[in-house]
Amino acid sequence: MAKHRIAVIPGDGIGNEVVPEGIRVLDAAASKYGIEFRWDQFPWSCEWYQKHGKMMPEDGIAQIRKHDAIFLGAVAGFIVGITSVGSGSIIIVVLLLIYPGLKASSLVGTDLTQ
Repeated sequence: MAKHRIAVIPGDGIGNEVVPEGIRVLDAAASKYGIEFRWDQFPWSCEWYQKHGKMMPEDGIAQIRKHDAIFLGAVAGFIVGITSVGSGSIIIVVLLLIYPGLKASSLVGTDLTQ
C-alpha cells in the first residue's frame, strides 16, 4: 500500500469548511485504490498571524518540507491585509513550484470516479 504524508493547512474562512470535506473525499478514493494518507494539521491562518505576528513559525517550512504534499485551503483576511498574507502563502507556492507535483503525477490517467 502506498503511503503519503500530507501537510494540511486549512487556513481561513471557507478553507476550514472545504478542507475537511476534501480530506473525506481523498480518504474514500485512497481506500478504493490502496493508498494511505497521513494528515498532519497545521493551524497557520490570519488568526495565527494576529496572535504571533507572522503567517507561520520560523521553522514552518522545515515542518512541512518532509511531507509528500501540501493541502492548502484559503489563506486570506481583511484584518491582516494582502502583503502579510502573501508572505506565508508565497513561500508555500514557491515550494510547490520547486517540487512540481512529481509524486501526484502518478495519479494522472487514473479514473477516480469508478
